[in-house]
Amino acid sequence: KDTEGKPKSDYFYRREFSFTLEGGIYVRYNCFKNEEEFKQTLIEKSPEKIDIGAVFNMPPKNHSSVESRAFIPQEKELVFDIDMTDYDDVRTCCEGANVCLKC
Repeated sequence: KDTEGKPKSDYFYRREFSFTLEGGIYVRYNCFKNEEEFKQTLIEKSPEKIDIGAVFNMPPKNHSSVESRAFIPQEKELVFDIDMTDYDDVRTCCEGANVCLKC
């Protein structure tokens, strides 16, 4: 954050996004200068899965240009990824990816 407590202007650019593409291809260290660049990349690559990673001290795409200890995560949210299919044995209403108001 800047001196006024606002996010730095490059905050979004320093956020890592990883994609799982068709065929299980996993691509890390994606970053985007703005929402429009992010949107265009989503349209072009059409990922099957998107993971939102940490905010680093530099744009993640530059990670290989510095020593590994110089590429430092600065923020990361705590995320719980709950796959409903893992609970099929105990659910009494739906199964698979289906979800109703009860479950």
